[in-house]
Amino acid sequence: MLPRLVCLLLLAGVIGCGSLHFENLPEPSREQLQQLVDRHARQTEVTAELGAAFTLYAKGTDSWRILEGSLERVPAEVRPLIPKYPKIVFYTTSYQYTWLFFDGTDELKAFRIGSQ
Repeated sequence: MLPRLVCLLLLAGVIGCGSLHFENLPEPSREQLQQLVDRHARQTEVTAELGAAFTLYAKGTDSWRILEGSLERVPAEVRPLIPKYPKIVFYTTSYQYTWLFFDGTDELKAFRIGSQ
């Protein structure tokens, strides 16, 4: 009985910690992202507002080659935008993915969000 109780308490703690962790990750709304696009926000402004827990893909880097090698896992609506922009920031949580597309001057030009 005691080992079962200990396991249940550990499981509850892990779930609780995981929930707290995911609450701090960005899940921006379409409106919030459109405001950033409209004001031509730079990558530093965007990541300051949304948080630093992101993956950066930049043309000419290893991360870009990894992205190109895994395009089949990228949502179909996102794939056509990848070759158009030299820098992409990707956020993900358990519930939402967010792709942010920056031009050569580091201005946010487009985004795609969706649920997963």
